[in-house]
Amino acid sequence: MDREVQAYSEKKTNTSGFVKALWGLSFTVVLLVVALFLSTNKCSDYKGQVDGLKYQIGADGLPVPEQANLIGDAEKAPFANLVKESTKTLKWTTGIKDEDAIPYINRFAETAQTEQRQYNIPASIKLAQGILESACGKSRLAVRNNNHFGIKCFSKNCKKGHCTNFEDDHHKDFFRKYSSAWQSYRDHSIFLAGSRYEHLQKEGINYKAWAYGLKKAGYATDPNYAEKLIEIIERFNLHVYDQL
Repeated sequence: MDREVQAYSEKKTNTSGFVKALWGLSFTVVLLVVALFLSTNKCSDYKGQVDGLKYQIGADGLPVPEQANLIGDAEKAPFANLVKESTKTLKWTTGIKDEDAIPYINRFAETAQTEQRQYNIPASIKLAQGILESACGKSRLAVRNNNHFGIKCFSKNCKKGHCTNFEDDHHKDFFRKYSSAWQSYRDHSIFLAGSRYEHLQKEGINYKAWAYGLKKAGYATDPNYAEKLIEIIERFNLHVYDQL
């Protein structure tokens, strides 16, 4: 009888150990499932936050750190910090695509800074006007005339190749023609340094004052011209280029 009791006791002990091991395994599996769920959920939330913002991409294809000191080095790192403006909140410039604007900024940022040094026109204003007036360099005027700022020709004695007509025979619809985009940028600087806009020099690098000043002085007939320039500058953080 004692042997039977002992055998039964040993069998019960072995069964109990097996049950404990099984419960332990099940608990481990549950923990792994929960951990995987939490990890996946966290990634999804983060992706949602990132997708809600547009951010700057450096020359190496990676987002540029927010506090990086990249001013004046447009070739290596075209942007100084992340874009804080969500494209979902844009009001005036929804038609401008990042894939068009960013290469344009990369191409002309250094030129805009060079012009700022010589003519005291904020690089941010020049870049924003270029983006807006030339449709990021893709407008017919920019492609055919290298005219990135919509500058017209009012001369009545033009040499051949000086300007072209795009609308009708009225002379006010003749636009300047340049041999290079750089010439367009320089002519724009000279144009803004003229008597009509020279009063804006006192605004320094206050891009908002420049934007409203250009509109008030009649650079464009668009009633929302100033707001568009400001939105472009703040969307792409172009004001960092003003800090020479």
